[in-house]
Amino acid sequence: MPDNGLTIAPAQDIEFDDYTSLHRLLVTEFAYMDKRIDPPSSMHRLSPEGLSEKADKEWLILALQARELVGCVFARPEDGAVYIGKLAVRGDTRGQGVGARLLERAEEIAIESDYKTLELEVRVELTENHRFFMKHGFVKIGENAHEGFSRSTSFLFSKQISAS
Repeated sequence: MPDNGLTIAPAQDIEFDDYTSLHRLLVTEFAYMDKRIDPPSSMHRLSPEGLSEKADKEWLILALQARELVGCVFARPEDGAVYIGKLAVRGDTRGQGVGARLLERAEEIAIESDYKTLELEVRVELTENHRFFMKHGFVKIGENAHEGFSRSTSFLFSKQISAS
């Protein structure tokens, strides 16, 4: 569905196979976290090949502007909900609603697949991300600690969804 040159679509619908560009987008847009979060982002363990394998098992939704990759999000069914992860928007396109559109499309796919809940985790330190997700209807429902940590390292957010 194009909108001002923006297309939001599942990767398989557009026969996407440029996992090197996807990896570059994620590495670039997750870099700001490196000095803020502990433990480091799982992004550091992913390669283009790993992202391709991830896309084979999960829903990969892309944002393209004039056929150029400007955003992505992964979504996967897990424990009765759809877990949202690796949401990224290219810096020069932030503030244009790309992230919101990616979330909307993930929600639509989840509803089409009969899921009623979206879930995601956000690192404790990334307060701007907390605000973004709360603005889009997510509520904090819990806290988690990564292995080896005695303090909370991430918050669990949830959003109830339904067909309108």
